[in-house]
Amino acid sequence: AAGNDEGSDTARGRMMEAGAISFLVDLLGSGSIQGKQWAAVALKTLAEKHHESKLRIVDAGGIRALVNLTSGKGPHVAVNASKALHTLAHGDADIERKIRQAGGGSALDHMSTLGGMTMRKVSEDEAAEATGGKAAAQQEGGRALPAEDAAR
Repeated sequence: AAGNDEGSDTARGRMMEAGAISFLVDLLGSGSIQGKQWAAVALKTLAEKHHESKLRIVDAGGIRALVNLTSGKGPHVAVNASKALHTLAHGDADIERKIRQAGGGSALDHMSTLGGMTMRKVSEDEAAEATGGKAAAQQEGGRALPAEDAAR
């Protein structure tokens, strides 16, 4: 298993060198709804265990782009953007402060409250609360969310 971890680390390094983080941050602002959702998931994954990745995401403008997606872009985009922000802030008070200054405090607080959320359905009311409106919740149809990372 250690070989797989080393391979993953090498692949992450290559992706960062190739500009993947900048590409993903750009996608948050200009991609389709699904593209934004998956870009947020990818950024969360890159930030999970690598502080250098967190710093690159911040430097690429990832905080503002993710905060912008925490309301009104559909519940799954908002939840995944909030998860990415939570992962960026985890263990880094400076990044948390920057997220709060950018207007992402409610997303951080909401994700902290959910804490150990596992795969479940999101009701229209929950989705509306997370995104600031029922129209976005109805557009997404309350589909299942990806499971939280159990290693937190």
